[in-house]
Amino acid sequence: MPIPAKPLNEPRLTAKDRVYNTLLEWITDGTMRPGEKIMDTEIAAYFSVSRTPVREALQLLADQKLIEIIPNRESVVSEIHPEEVRDNYEIIGRLCCLAMDKCAARIDESFLQELTGINSRMKEAAAAGRQKDVLALDKQFHQKFFDLAGNYFLSKFFETLYTHCLRIENLYFTEPDDSAGSIRQHEEIISCLRSGNMPQAQKTMLENWTDTLVNLPF
Repeated sequence: MPIPAKPLNEPRLTAKDRVYNTLLEWITDGTMRPGEKIMDTEIAAYFSVSRTPVREALQLLADQKLIEIIPNRESVVSEIHPEEVRDNYEIIGRLCCLAMDKCAARIDESFLQELTGINSRMKEAAAAGRQKDVLALDKQFHQKFFDLAGNYFLSKFFETLYTHCLRIENLYFTEPDDSAGSIRQHEEIISCLRSGNMPQAQKTMLENWTDTLVNLPF
């Protein structure tokens, strides 16, 4: 399988974490395509580690359904199943609404200003065509609600589903995304929260995720 050039500088992590983080990035950014075989011997050689941390990392990815481990045979990057994709976008939207519920009592003007700043930077990145920054800021916008909610499991569920959604967008949205609609929805969410209209804020939050389904090729 083709493996990208090795990065010059890497943060100090355990061997398992280094392998996991890199494979996760390759799978989500489309470097490793659905159905592609993963050779643990090649990965071990790339990182200059034994096969043990590689297998541990692969198991973590399998637990997240990003790869499939076929016993006594091989590991492959998971295929894309349209019905699961649609479910995932709806579920992550509802998770975001739940996070809003959990942190509602702690939402204040300072928090709303933070959201406004993130959305402004997202607009600037979109205007400059920096799609990678747009996606990072979009995640940061939604992550703020989970951070404020302070529920570990809720955050972990969001992180796992977000990884699957990001993979879809990197695989199928090859042209720079028109983020204007999402940015406007973020603005509406902020406005609704400022006026105390939580039901409308949650409705718009769900639409912010499910509207993406319209652009999918399946």
